[in-house]
Amino acid sequence: MDAHDGTYNQWTPGGPWYYYAMGYGTCKQGQDMCNHHPPCGYGYSWIGVWKSADMSDGSWTLVREARDDSWPKVVYFRVHTIYNPKTKLYIMWANMNNGPADYAVGTSKSPEGPFTYVHGINIGRKSGGDFDILVDDDGGAYIIYTATQLGHTMAVERLTDDYLSSAAASASTTSSQQLLLPITAAADPSNVSSGVIGNEFVEAPSFFKRKGVYYALFGNCCCFCGHGSGIGVYTATHPLGPYTYHNNVGCDAKTSLTPGCGCGMNHNLADGKKCSFYGQSLTKAQQNYVIRIPQADGSTQLVWTGDRWQSAKDGVKAHDLQYWSVLQFKTVGGLDLPVQFEWEDQIQISVLEAAQDHITV
Repeated sequence: MDAHDGTYNQWTPGGPWYYYAMGYGTCKQGQDMCNHHPPCGYGYSWIGVWKSADMSDGSWTLVREARDDSWPKVVYFRVHTIYNPKTKLYIMWANMNNGPADYAVGTSKSPEGPFTYVHGINIGRKSGGDFDILVDDDGGAYIIYTATQLGHTMAVERLTDDYLSSAAASASTTSSQQLLLPITAAADPSNVSSGVIGNEFVEAPSFFKRKGVYYALFGNCCCFCGHGSGIGVYTATHPLGPYTYHNNVGCDAKTSLTPGCGCGMNHNLADGKKCSFYGQSLTKAQQNYVIRIPQADGSTQLVWTGDRWQSAKDGVKAHDLQYWSVLQFKTVGGLDLPVQFEWEDQIQISVLEAAQDHITV
């Protein structure tokens, strides 16, 4: 499957699963980090709608290219799809590279598309990059994203009620007019932005809610990197924060972590020392998405997925693999936190369908 950095969704209980995913074609990267000359990943991309009854190996089929011909002809990254019950529309967001805005937004009445381009929108802070979108229990939606021109720093913003724009920036705002929201340690819940969360030079966030706690997971910048990145864990009791850093669960078990640091979380500490654990990612993957899988008892199983760039034996980017792991939690000081990853050759996930089978991947 030429399917990477996207979202897995089951829109109806027991129904089929969809994977809205980026494809990058048959180019070969030829170096550890991303390269532009010749372009691989930055020169071509497409968006696929994939479908499976149970997410088992070999069950995925390509439904279609997600976009119709209305979309701008630019390179896209990090597609995410959500559903708005008020407008009854499936809404697709994708990061645009050198496009007319930070993100492209399209809609469809069907989960299988095609999605029609609505507009390009800018984010509250300059040059939004990698992102994830959380639809909360009350119907409010929030985007977590990297501001690439502001030190590759992370922030959360509330979306408008139609999920088509950021509440922190008008859809018509040009890049030169983008609002520079203040960097704050704590956000007013009535506001539209969290301000900066965590370290500089980070990307590839995942954003989910569990038992009333909001979890933001992200790691060091890892541009199509072969060495992988860490998974820093931040929590808050409101989607706009304030967020507290806890640990980094994606490092090799032999890594001795410095407080406030972690593998793939390079940054300058207060004492001037540099925090760097290059190459010590356990999964050798860059975080993609955390899948929410409903269980028979009403709970939700959380499955972490990451793209293992440059893992294909033939070197073709379309053939790069993913790493999956069921997130396990441990109570620390009254708060449930993900535990340190350990390498797994296979995992078992429980998918609700007619037979309520356990699927091994």
